[in-house]
Amino acid sequence: SGEKQLLTLTIAMLHRPKVLVLDEPTSYLDVEKKLMAMKKVIEFCKENGTLVVFSTHDEEIMKLADLGIGIFYGKFDRIIENPSTNPEIRDIVEGKFFLLPIDENGRLTIPRFAREQIHLKSMVKMEINGDQIILKPVEEIK
Repeated sequence: SGEKQLLTLTIAMLHRPKVLVLDEPTSYLDVEKKLMAMKKVIEFCKENGTLVVFSTHDEEIMKLADLGIGIFYGKFDRIIENPSTNPEIRDIVEGKFFLLPIDENGRLTIPRFAREQIHLKSMVKMEINGDQIILKPVEEIK
């Protein structure tokens, strides 16, 4: 229930953790209470130097985050653009570089927004240049 979620959040913050991991922390709360609760959690974390990582499907709660990572069918899909004061995170959000996961079979997962940006349909050519890997759509190959 919603009361149990609020109580659990309060108890977790009383321990003043370095990292607070929350899985759908507001799923049982109404609109007013969920925003109030998450604003309090984020305020607490900023005041105490606590990193808060939370999962949610709620777009209103997502807007409170400095950075969001989209996951689609269990795989990384995109960075959700929310401003950050961390220049390294801002570079990811602004598309200066991407973090691309490699699965247990060595396959690279290219996020949808990156595939769309380079008009990648199905095949990609990979070139290795020193410590860089360059991916190009097959259409560019002559």
